[in-house]
Amino acid sequence: DADFVAAVSGLTMVSMIPYAFTGFGENIVFQTGWQMLSLLSFDAAADLVQAVVILGIVKFPMDIAQAVYLRRNLDVRFAAIMVLPLCAGTLVGVELLIFARKAAWLKQILGGLMIFVFFFQVF
Repeated sequence: DADFVAAVSGLTMVSMIPYAFTGFGENIVFQTGWQMLSLLSFDAAADLVQAVVILGIVKFPMDIAQAVYLRRNLDVRFAAIMVLPLCAGTLVGVELLIFARKAAWLKQILGGLMIFVFFFQVF
C-alpha cells in the first residue's frame, strides 16, 4: 500500500506544523485527515487505534525537542499541578478509544463530529 504510506506520511508532516509552533493542534489535523482517508476507502484508515499509535510515535521526538528547547519557559508549579489531571484524562481517553474500536457506530459519530468541528473552525 504505497499510496496509503505516502498519504499518512504527508498527513503526519502537515499535522506536525501547527504542533511545532503552538504545542497543540496536531491531533485534530491528523485525525481529520485520517477520517478523510477512511472515507476515501483506505481500509487501513478504518482503525482509529492505529491512528493514535502512529501519532503517538511520531509526536514523541517532537515532544522531546520542544521540552529541551522550551525548558527555560517552564512553570514547574503549574506543570506539577497539571500532571495528574492530564494522566487521568489520557487513561480515560484510551479506555474510550478501546471501547470505540469495538463500536463502529460510535467511531462514525465521533469522526463526523471531528470533521464538522474542523470545517466549523476553518470557515
